[in-house]
Amino acid sequence: MIDHVVSHFGTTKIKAISSTFDKNQDQYVVEEVKKIGDNAVMCQRLNFEKVVFNCHQVRATTAYVVSLVTPQGDKTKALTVCHHDTRGMNPELLYEALQVKPGAVPVCHFIGNKAAAWVPDNSVDHPCVI
Repeated sequence: MIDHVVSHFGTTKIKAISSTFDKNQDQYVVEEVKKIGDNAVMCQRLNFEKVVFNCHQVRATTAYVVSLVTPQGDKTKALTVCHHDTRGMNPELLYEALQVKPGAVPVCHFIGNKAAAWVPDNSVDHPCVI
């Protein structure tokens, strides 16, 4: 997986971000939003008996980490991706969820716990060891 991500970015200075939602919690308040990168490589776990990920680069996107807090005060982080170009998205799904047509507006959504976004990390001094 790491080799695939490195081949997309051409650097070993990368980082992975994922969500840490509590499966028993469905109410959160946004505390902070922090941009982590553009055109991330997304890796989503597929439903197989063994652990298998599908990785692909998502162009015309920006990835964010959103800090969330529950009504009980518990904190978590959520990976969020904003698609700036939605022309290739499923028109039925977009209309059902948001009542918009592909290409009309940017769309942002949270990413569940079984996925990760990989982005270049310009802040690290040491490259990822492969």
